[in-house]
Amino acid sequence: MLIPERPWKITRTMADEVCKTKDAYVWSDLAKVLPHLLYESQQTDVFRAPEAIQVLQAKDLFKQILAGEFKPLLELTAKELGFSCQRLETKQGVWLIITETKGKACGKGFFLFNMEALQAPCLQLPHSFKDWYTGELGLYLALEGSFSVVSWNTYPRRTRKQTEPCDLAHLENSFFTALALAYSQVNPQGKVIQLHSFVNGFRKTSQGEKADLILSSGLREPEKWFSKQADAIKKALPGYVVKAFPKEVGELGGTQNTIGRALNQSGQGRFLHLEMANRLRIDLLDKKDFRKNLNLSFKAAD
Repeated sequence: MLIPERPWKITRTMADEVCKTKDAYVWSDLAKVLPHLLYESQQTDVFRAPEAIQVLQAKDLFKQILAGEFKPLLELTAKELGFSCQRLETKQGVWLIITETKGKACGKGFFLFNMEALQAPCLQLPHSFKDWYTGELGLYLALEGSFSVVSWNTYPRRTRKQTEPCDLAHLENSFFTALALAYSQVNPQGKVIQLHSFVNGFRKTSQGEKADLILSSGLREPEKWFSKQADAIKKALPGYVVKAFPKEVGELGGTQNTIGRALNQSGQGRFLHLEMANRLRIDLLDKKDFRKNLNLSFKAAD
């Protein structure tokens, strides 16, 4: 099965592409700066996994931000970790943008906190380069104010020159894991949601080949909340084939995802892993109503 040509991606001109939709949120100050900051952050050509002590420091930093306790002193911690902090106040809300400091970028990630919605779900895009449209979807969802924090990877999970592991969904130590654990400690019943993509023609099972969306919690024996969440998403996306792992499909269950594993082992937080086929990703990207329905389904299952 051929993968269709990618119509657009995160670029310097993406703010203009966003503005063409004429949606209300487009004209916010956040929409003017976010696409460009994200683009700039994803131009690094170096990846270096953090040390375990750095992950712990980042976890403490993120935890204080999510608890609403961010103070100027914490900017020193962020700076020591190679991050820069930018606070942005708009009519739509107050935002904290954490990006890698210029000259120290090494694939740490890009983090956008909605300081007025810190109990909302956490959204992660760990494969925003290679999982087509997931990075762009995250950008739209962030602009629509649906999440407490949205994070994008800033270095591809696969490159020809990179010999060391750089897949944030499978590294033992990453700032994405630090964020997920910090979020779950502040919001023990909150959801850490990841968006991924798959190609139907590459699937190993007939159920996977027919699916538009495969949901999982990273567990082979999901907890009760997951069944309720799966039902809510199915209702939100009529006309699409939504399968829940492992009851309805036996692949792409996120069981090897180190972030999901860390959350499930901690006993705090809820890991929700979405694998989306190309048709669904394009429709979500093109239609705000679909995104709204999906967002409402996350809340309906609480």
